[in-house]
Amino acid sequence: MAAATLAVAGGSSSVTNDARSTLVAAEAMEEAGGYADPNVGKLYAAAAEHGSAEAHWEMAVQSTLGWTADWDEEKALVHLYFASSGNHTLAQMALGFRHLHGLGVPKSCATAVLYYSEPAKSVAERSAVPGNVKRVERFRIDTGYGRKMVDRQEEVVEYYRYSADLGDTAAQLVIGYLFNEGGAGFEKDRKKAFEYFRKAAEKGEPDAVAQLGHMYANGFGVDKDLDKAVQLFQEAINDGSASGSYGMGYMYLAGEGVELDHSRAYQNFKVAADKKHLESHFHLGVLHLLGQGCRKDTAKALRYFNIAAQHGHTLSMYNLAMMYLKGHGTVPSCNSALSILKSVAEQGEVSEALATAYKSFNNRHFDKAMVWYSRAALAGFELAQINLAWLLAQRKRTKITAKWTKDDFGREALKFHHLAAMQGNVASLLETGDSFYYGKGVEQNIDKSLEVYMQAGRSNHPQALFNLGMMYEHAIGVDKDFHMARRYYDMSAHASEEAAVPVKLALAKLWIHMHIVPYFGNWTRIFGQKSASEVAGGPLHANYVSRVAERFFLQDTDTFIMAVLAVVLAALLLERARRRTLVAGNPAP
Repeated sequence: MAAATLAVAGGSSSVTNDARSTLVAAEAMEEAGGYADPNVGKLYAAAAEHGSAEAHWEMAVQSTLGWTADWDEEKALVHLYFASSGNHTLAQMALGFRHLHGLGVPKSCATAVLYYSEPAKSVAERSAVPGNVKRVERFRIDTGYGRKMVDRQEEVVEYYRYSADLGDTAAQLVIGYLFNEGGAGFEKDRKKAFEYFRKAAEKGEPDAVAQLGHMYANGFGVDKDLDKAVQLFQEAINDGSASGSYGMGYMYLAGEGVELDHSRAYQNFKVAADKKHLESHFHLGVLHLLGQGCRKDTAKALRYFNIAAQHGHTLSMYNLAMMYLKGHGTVPSCNSALSILKSVAEQGEVSEALATAYKSFNNRHFDKAMVWYSRAALAGFELAQINLAWLLAQRKRTKITAKWTKDDFGREALKFHHLAAMQGNVASLLETGDSFYYGKGVEQNIDKSLEVYMQAGRSNHPQALFNLGMMYEHAIGVDKDFHMARRYYDMSAHASEEAAVPVKLALAKLWIHMHIVPYFGNWTRIFGQKSASEVAGGPLHANYVSRVAERFFLQDTDTFIMAVLAVVLAALLLERARRRTLVAGNPAP
């Protein structure tokens, strides 16, 4: 397939043997746990001076987090440029991310595309061979959900393996796929895959017959036999297998086992695509793009690539990005191309870094987890930024963070939450708002927190909406407005079922605030709005008492009232349950 390509800035660097040996020494010390050892930084610096792109990358990472030197964003940027010039993939992605958002460099979609295109192209080329690009599970570490998912996955796979060994055809097909591609705890083993496909095929499973055709066509787990492959594909087609139609289409496209015929290839791919076969959508896109076996039609090519891309087909995503970039079959859109190229690039080396980080975290190697999350986060991977921010917020004392202060942890956690929020992560946006509200890692700024909560609220985040309700109820950064408070509380309840009970309690407290509190003069003073001149003109002790009263109500009385309401609600529910039990035990005559 002829795919569009795009040149990337920079070239390869000449690296001396001294640089290589120095780099190896630094990596060995790091692997031994010396992440924060100043000698590691010195070795990387020496290797960088001799032109090592990898060393420049590591210096950029360390300058960003200040592991073995002071925090220095400008120095990090210089190292990123040198590393990128040496074709370092993560450095290219890091600069692409910076130009995407204008972080220390001019904001430029075109420049960001230049940096992301080469890593994306590399992933796309690797994905042309099935199994070359491994799908990495992407888990947030703050929820603990990832570990549960892995455990659940292992249970499901074990169930399928057990069922396959008992002769279940569908299970044999699944286990065959897992051995053929690798993943989910399975090492790639094409011979075992062949045996599972053969067992299922003997029981008449059409897709298993088609898979045997693919095995013979490629020589996977068995000697290559094109005639046998064509025979099996035809058998599968006769039984309605989409995979069989795709296999036969590919044979006609490549001219293997049959005479090359683009028209018949197109016909077979079309049959498979109508049965939702993703790879067939991709090939139909290519044929329409090139005008082989069908009329050249870039709009149709775009449509077929788009269908496959929406389901994660890597080559389709890459070609779709190139078409958006050049305006083939659509209006040119740099932003659309950039978004897709970033997603493709993140299936490669940076995804492997994420997997290493998650494995290290699960094994409680927090230093190593922090290192790998830092690398992926600097390269612009949103999930790595979230996970690193969470790790930093926990203030875990590791070798890297041994000398950090509370403010250091807060500042760095906020920095990575901010980066994730820039990519549309609402949870990180909420954390950013909380940081401004409470002054964590940044100077307290109620107006800024209100702005951020408003932004998160527009994404219908229940916690942000609830916070806005509280701020309007208690005149925090805004004029007091009970109706707006109620509106935001109601919106929070509609945004999430989990918010239902807290919102009911908040609404009950709001009713007390609206209808009962005004009858108490001292509480009226607590809630009443005062102008700056009124506050400044009053007695000093009055100002002090008012502030203490306000602080008490906002931080303690709210909690007290909601706790009381929660107890009352629980008592009512228990009483209702008791009465139902009595009625059930003593039915009316």
